[in-house]
Amino acid sequence: MIAVYQNNRTVVKEETDLKSRPVRNFPAVSMKSSIRLRRSLRRFFNMAIMLALLPSACKDIDKPDLLTTFLFPEGSANRVGVISSDLGSSGRFSLVSYEGFPYSTLTSVHSDAVGRFYNGRVYIVNRLNRDNIQVLDPALGFLTVLEFSVGAGNNPHDIAFASPERAYIALYERNYILIVNPQNGTTLGSIDLSPYADADGIPETQALFVDGGRLYAALQRLNRNHPSGYLPPDNDSYLLEINIATDAVLATHTFPSRNPFGKFRQVNFNGEPHIIISCPNRLGFISAQDGGVAAFNLATRSFRSGL
Repeated sequence: MIAVYQNNRTVVKEETDLKSRPVRNFPAVSMKSSIRLRRSLRRFFNMAIMLALLPSACKDIDKPDLLTTFLFPEGSANRVGVISSDLGSSGRFSLVSYEGFPYSTLTSVHSDAVGRFYNGRVYIVNRLNRDNIQVLDPALGFLTVLEFSVGAGNNPHDIAFASPERAYIALYERNYILIVNPQNGTTLGSIDLSPYADADGIPETQALFVDGGRLYAALQRLNRNHPSGYLPPDNDSYLLEINIATDAVLATHTFPSRNPFGKFRQVNFNGEPHIIISCPNRLGFISAQDGGVAAFNLATRSFRSGL
């Protein structure tokens, strides 16, 4: 009888012709040692595969050094950034794979925040009561590398970039757009929106988008003087077209439906570029089904009908 080790267990088999086999002296290896050896080999091969894949997985990162790559492997591609909140005092930025598996990266952000990506970095817009821009670097494991205030109570809602040194920030509680250097948070100027506000003086700038030398700003123009205490869309909402070379307003376009909400997205209709945004109108106030989706043609600079 001989003992053969198979699949983590010992199997006893009969051997009828032992004398015909040459006798070899092998060192004695216990089952526990064999298991440890297998695990060590598995870890070695897994590490080898990971090192082989790292160069192709990090193509969207600005060439991190080898130490950074080992310390912060979450900085590679094929990840999705997610901002979540407890709807109370805190939020967090985390990563999941395309398959839905979470990674260990967790960065504290505001409980009311949105994220934007530009020039290899993540920009977290921390809204009312934190009122700042938080910059995360994927090459450093999404650590916060910069955080700058936009003014207490100003309630930033969006950020759009004209260049690596020039960005526009929508301030929901103010009648101007803030211009900053996103590299260091320095204020560069502002764009006055007071001529486009409604009677309460605040235009409620919700979203921004930069394209072809133009900055597009969505103004909700809600009624802050309404006796209900809510902010109903009693006024037409505007899309401002601004020249980023001069920061002058070039045109005012009236949204086909009121109360633009959320983020601009660029899509193509019949081969022409459009920016789209949801416009719920009074859906959140009296549950009226009077909203829709607005699509602005960037080529003709006009809203598309039929949406």
